Amino acid sequence: MTMVDTHILLYVTVVLLILITLRSVFLKRNALQSNSVLAKTLQQLEVARAEIDKLKETEKKFHDFTTDLQQAEIATKMQQSRKMYHQPADELHPPEKYQYVHSLAQKGINASDIATILTISPHEADQLVNLANLSRNT
Repeated sequence: MTMVDTHILLYVTVVLLILITLRSVFLKRNALQSNSVLAKTLQQLEVARAEIDKLKETEKKFHDFTTDLQQAEIATKMQQSRKMYHQPADELHPPEKYQYVHSLAQKGINASDIATILTISPHEADQLVNLANLSRNT
């Protein structure tokens, strides 16, 4: 090989080394930028995960509260209906007596039990049950 060929080969090698070095620097900078973006994304993901956990906890508390509220409403309704059936007879107006007797008779409760529940005489309960049965048949 001639001296000129060696110099050209040396220059080409140096130029290639410079190009390879520049390319590696460029790729390294891109990798660092990608790592930075990835780190920010992971941080945002952790924040979002924490918010989701808080929302799930809030939803669970709301669901538990709603369930407790529904149970309390049912208990209140049951207590009110019990109260309604335990009123003394003199506090009940005739239409109310008839409605209560009619409701209890529909549930299959006999006249003597209705008399005990509403604190009325068995004869009156029997008459009101008969009236309730008549109104059902018409």
